[in-house]
Amino acid sequence: MRNQTTHLLLAFSLIAMLAPRVFAQNAACLSSHDMPAALARTYDEHLLATALTQYDMLIALYVSAKGTWIMTVSRPDGPVCIIASGHDFNLAHRDGLVPATPT
Repeated sequence: MRNQTTHLLLAFSLIAMLAPRVFAQNAACLSSHDMPAALARTYDEHLLATALTQYDMLIALYVSAKGTWIMTVSRPDGPVCIIASGHDFNLAHRDGLVPATPT
């Protein structure tokens, strides 16, 4: 279980480092107002978590009850762009952000 948490943290770190490159490519982007509604309507995915990067970019994770997920990134003054997506999403623990005991 500890390896899963470590891998998840490494994946988030890698995505955060690569996020600035998304804006230079033809990524799927919408306004910050339109993206959540589009993900809910199209994939039944809803916001689960957010985090700020060292460059003040907002990373957001949307998930569905079916286990599909999409990660987006946005700048304070720009659009929201999809940077990753997948399936089989699972939480490592359900005791809050940090588990009371190591997993």
